[in-house]
Amino acid sequence: MKKWIYNESRQTGVDFESENEVKEYDEKYKTVRNYDEEVKFITRSIKLRPDSVILEIGTGTGEHAIRLARQCRKVVACDVSKTMLRYAEDKSKKAGINNIEFINSGFLNNDLPDRSFDAVISQLALHHLPDFWKSAAINNISRVLKPEGIFYLLDSIFSFDVRAYDKVITGIIESARNHAGERIADEIIVNIRDEYPTYDWIIENLLIKNGFAVESKVKYTDIMSLYVCVKQL
Repeated sequence: MKKWIYNESRQTGVDFESENEVKEYDEKYKTVRNYDEEVKFITRSIKLRPDSVILEIGTGTGEHAIRLARQCRKVVACDVSKTMLRYAEDKSKKAGINNIEFINSGFLNNDLPDRSFDAVISQLALHHLPDFWKSAAINNISRVLKPEGIFYLLDSIFSFDVRAYDKVITGIIESARNHAGERIADEIIVNIRDEYPTYDWIIENLLIKNGFAVESKVKYTDIMSLYVCVKQL
């Protein structure tokens, strides 16, 4: 890799190369997320078919990839953490899933073939990149998608007036602490302070500039939104 390419394996917060941290992360999020319902929504959003070939960037512990693989021809699951990938692959084998290809890569350092995927899914991963590299990542996603392929993006995206940032962010952290616990609140703090969440108007322009039309947007909170985008011909 060229020396000037952004290092996607750089970590903040949770150490995803620690087996204990990965296991704890997996168990924690099973209690605060409904993966079955999330995958139902993803399936509808990306118009999943039995012959679909899907790319997931930032597969984590494989919860979504395993569920999606039961409904399509193939899932390529990427992550920058080798420990995460081993953990996810072991789970998929125990579940009897054999149509997931696990690849140690991120948004920027994969050499997947052009126009080879029906949909690309990225959840809570793109915010690890600064905005320039987000644009490069989205461009790479456009490259590997088939014409009219779908990009499903859920991430830490700000949609509040910057003049109110103190009140908004403090309120979100306190709400997370009260409803999900101290660990989740601490992760939000790290995300806002040390990672690269961006504004909705920035991400929307990056999507358009890199060949996507925004089909739908769901604002979950002032710091998290979902975009379903279609690659233009």
